[in-house]
Parts: sequence; structure tokens; C-alpha cells
Amino acid sequence: MVVMGILAFINATDNGTTRLILLLLMLLAITLIITGCIIALFTLRKRLKSQNYPDPSQLNRRT
Repeated sequence: MVVMGILAFINATDNGTTRLILLLLMLLAITLIITGCIIALFTLRKRLKSQNYPDPSQLNRRT
């Protein structure tokens, strides 16, 4: 429904405004994708840290 409204609004405007709106929508989509990846990486890092894997330098030591 929202997409149909955006398309109807784009058809009612001139070509320059259409390009500007599409550029802004693409920038918004790219920003959301990048922030989603950053949030996913931080949560993955926290999850890996919480599992308390041993330090690789200590694996070769014999006790």
C-alpha cells in the first residue's frame, strides 16, 4: 500500500524530483542495511565472548 502511494506520488512529479526521491530512498535503504550489519556483528561478538573460549596462546601450554 505504501509502495503504491509512493509510486503515485512519483508519477505526479517531474523527472528531477523523481530522481531525488529515489536517491534518498536508496540512501535510506543502504543506511539501514549497514546499521543492521553493525548491530548483528556486535551481538555476534558479545555472544562469542560470553562463551568464554580459551585463548589460543594458552592451548599449546602443557600443564
